[in-house]
Amino acid sequence: TESLMPTVDGERKNMKSVEDPSFQMKSAPAPPASSPLSSQYKYIDYIFRRVSLVASKRISALCKELSFPTIVATEIWLAFRYILRSVKGLLKDRHMDQVLLATAYAVCRLAGLDPHSDLFSRLCTAYEHINEDKGKRACQKVIQSVVNEKMAVGRGNIIDFYNKIYMYEMKTYLIRCASLKLLTRRVQALSGAAGTTNVAEKEVQERERARQVDGTNVYLKLPDSKRPRH
Repeated sequence: TESLMPTVDGERKNMKSVEDPSFQMKSAPAPPASSPLSSQYKYIDYIFRRVSLVASKRISALCKELSFPTIVATEIWLAFRYILRSVKGLLKDRHMDQVLLATAYAVCRLAGLDPHSDLFSRLCTAYEHINEDKGKRACQKVIQSVVNEKMAVGRGNIIDFYNKIYMYEMKTYLIRCASLKLLTRRVQALSGAAGTTNVAEKEVQERERARQVDGTNVYLKLPDSKRPRH
């Protein structure tokens, strides 16, 4: 596991679904309606919101295919949102899915979800499966042909992009992101307690041993004598 231990960043105070409205891109103050920038602003704002929505759905689908819990999908989304806000250059001349795959790998690896060093392979397989309607050839092009100015031919595969460009731009965020540190601890606790890496299954088991607070997503752990019997 990489020695990238995040520090306090305050990026996220609680866990929510990546499709929660609060995780969508928030608009900056719009120019006055009479301003010549008004129509241009609306168009750009629409594009960013559209990209944000599509990205959140693809992240959810990818994590569901890999049986990763919502907390992992949330962290991938937060990292991608940071890219939309602060590192837009990563998207230049590249397919959005290429950046999403690199982001998913970075987050999952730091969280300890790559015990057998085959995470990239599993991500690519899952990506092809959820995009069967596009055809294997189209998916392979996304994975194998990524714009990479640091390669002699100007292109490389997704791993080359991650190693030579993505990590150079995102390392600071990954080091400082407090929520990633919390995710890493959560994954270690869930997998270690069960002696397995199936975090999603362990999370479900924990919820079954707890009582849900009515009208919320909050679960309270119960003493053994008060746990519900099935």
